[in-house]
Amino acid sequence: MRDEQQVRLTGETCWCLEHKWFYTDAPSENPETIVRHIATANARNKNFLLSVGPDRQGRISAESLRALQEIGMLRQERNPTDRAPCPPPV
Repeated sequence: MRDEQQVRLTGETCWCLEHKWFYTDAPSENPETIVRHIATANARNKNFLLSVGPDRQGRISAESLRALQEIGMLRQERNPTDRAPCPPPV
């Protein structure tokens, strides 16, 4: 396919915040790493799905919540206008 004919196909990629799905004592992935993965996916016109596994009680752990907050802060610092479009009110 020639450059001028290339089409950017949409898609998605999925990543786990923890090192594996469901309960684990392993720490969460580094928020910096997750933010880089999000940026790479977005640059490739892909959705980025971030799975967060539950703890033994079926809840999101405090460590995962802290990591999610840090991911949000890092993304806001790097691109404060990076917001998903909201549908118009009905």
